[in-house]
Amino acid sequence: MLAAIDPASSWDRFLVALQSHVDDIQGGTTKEGIHMGVMCGTLDLVQRGYAGTHVREGVLHFDPRLPSGLDSLSFSMQFQKTPILVTLTDDRLTLAIHPEGVSRPVSVGVRDDVRELCPGDRTVFELSQDPAPTGPPAHD
Repeated sequence: MLAAIDPASSWDRFLVALQSHVDDIQGGTTKEGIHMGVMCGTLDLVQRGYAGTHVREGVLHFDPRLPSGLDSLSFSMQFQKTPILVTLTDDRLTLAIHPEGVSRPVSVGVRDDVRELCPGDRTVFELSQDPAPTGPPAHD
């Protein structure tokens, strides 16, 4: 993925894709599905490219790579029917699990630091070069 090998170019292309959404630079291609494809691609880039989400062995892993044009990123997603608020800065990844509507805990991780989160839990991963854990999840 371009976000991993050339973050600056990835960010530039992301902005072009968003601009095409706002300005319809293709001259009315929304009816042909171009609009939906572009918007799905930009969401995929945010989640997989910049937040670095991927699932491995039932664990939602993050390998964040914010481009220099982006100071922070926040979005909601679902994993195993569990709503998660993801907030990312250069040095911190915060995950907050919605307090309702979850039937079981979910496992999330950064590098080798894997944590189990339950409804209402919030945890912070420090993204320094030293991947030491920051402790157990906090209950809000």
